[in-house]
Amino acid sequence: MKTRTELEREKLFQWAKLNDPGARAEAAHGFRKYLEDELTVDALLKLLIDGNREVSMEAKNSLLLMPAPNAVVWRRVAEGLTSPVEHVEEHSYLLLENWREPLPVPVEEFLRFARRSDRGRTLAKYKLSLSDLLEAMTERPAFEAVEFIFELIGESVTTAQELTAVEERLQEFSKEPLKENETQVVRKLSARLHDLRKKWDRQGRANRKVYKSAAAVEYYEEFYRNLLDDDYDSMADYIYMFSVGDWAILYANFDALPDDLQDSVLSLMANGPARSLPILCRILQYNPRLRHEAAIAIEQIARSFGNEIALTRAELDIIQSELGKLSPELNEIMTRVIEWKPGRR
Repeated sequence: MKTRTELEREKLFQWAKLNDPGARAEAAHGFRKYLEDELTVDALLKLLIDGNREVSMEAKNSLLLMPAPNAVVWRRVAEGLTSPVEHVEEHSYLLLENWREPLPVPVEEFLRFARRSDRGRTLAKYKLSLSDLLEAMTERPAFEAVEFIFELIGESVTTAQELTAVEERLQEFSKEPLKENETQVVRKLSARLHDLRKKWDRQGRANRKVYKSAAAVEYYEEFYRNLLDDDYDSMADYIYMFSVGDWAILYANFDALPDDLQDSVLSLMANGPARSLPILCRILQYNPRLRHEAAIAIEQIARSFGNEIALTRAELDIIQSELGKLSPELNEIMTRVIEWKPGRR
């Protein structure tokens, strides 16, 4: 005699094959209880490419609950990036974007899928770090992958240290005999790096000239006044205009603020800008009351700002030193931050 669970699964498989899109959507929703079963996952992958948007969406929402997709599942979802059906392409992209686990396929294979569509190219920029791209260069991938890798590298370099690392790896890459088409993309990336080097050299000279004025306190008083008035929108405007001096004052004064004002400032910093990281790391280290919120905020900034930021060595050291003192939940969060944003700024 079949168990109740077996009967329910059989019913869901039957619904998944019906012409009624409502029944197929119900099946896609119900399957989420049985994600450990390969046949269930296979059925969900078929429903993901269903011509009905609601059915596809329910399948996507169920697949999002998978703890870690294997390479077979990942490849089948990645095929959806080139689907002519708009919602299938969209839902495939959202799945690949939100699965947090490390890629279950080699970087070159990921790039082969990604470069075939606009959403895939966006996904590559979001998922692959500069170190991933540099590592992929050492494998001497096919030319199409080389061209795409170089394009992504040119868009990913944000610091002088990264620029130097790319220049060194490009020099190593060029030591091997190059085909004519490879020579062209090497020259293109070299020109891009050269332009960046000149631009940053000019900016560096300009920044040295204005450093003293940049350290002046410009907006902190208005920010503090809005903080007392609980004017969140105005606070958000000012914090994005903060000078170096404004940040220094906020850093020095934060611990002296009443708890409710500390909570307001922390809530604001969780949405950026990235320059709030030093204060958040200080809170993580010295403020047990707000440690949980600070960890969540650091994670949010690391995710939201992508390649615009990287942890400094000091920030990375603080996070690593705190790992043993945090709860298992916060430990996991901070470990993800370290993986996403290695210290390289």
